[in-house]
Amino acid sequence: MNPYVLIYREVLEGRRKRFPDHFFEGEQGKNILKHLTQYLIEEHLNIPVMAIPSHISARILWNHRLRAPANRYGWNFIDLIENAYPKFFHPWDVIETKWGITHHLIPKVVDFNFFKNHRLVGLFSAFGDSPYEVINTVYPGEFRPWEFKSVPMNYWKNGNNIKEAMDFLLFERLGFTSYKEALKI
Repeated sequence: MNPYVLIYREVLEGRRKRFPDHFFEGEQGKNILKHLTQYLIEEHLNIPVMAIPSHISARILWNHRLRAPANRYGWNFIDLIENAYPKFFHPWDVIETKWGITHHLIPKVVDFNFFKNHRLVGLFSAFGDSPYEVINTVYPGEFRPWEFKSVPMNYWKNGNNIKEAMDFLLFERLGFTSYKEALKI
């Protein structure tokens, strides 16, 4: 068995109080963390890889002593999963599978309370406390700021943003072909 996994098992079983000093340093530390995450999910918890989005949460990973190593790199639980399974999952797999939010409902459901209730406030604050900015990172260009319950700070002070919203409303939603036609109503 991998010597790093043996140390991790000792930590999990309480035979060792903590990981050794410098255990998670540098690129080697990230690689160790990758193997420990895979061991935890696939062997210790016996969760199939394809079931990760619906069965793994921050609480599970943190309760199994992976919070401190993840924090060392500034990672949340999704980053930890991405490290262990690169390009295998996307953050939205967790959003859509774990929390049952379909794509079209995201702007209506994702707000500050969503992040608070799912213990993701750190992620939220990293994006300037803007639900739109978080979701736009995951789904680039798929939603517009005004589709959310609140828009980013000072959003409506920019004339281009107002014009874009009005053009969307008038031409895409209401089907007008020109401003003149819209003003005749």
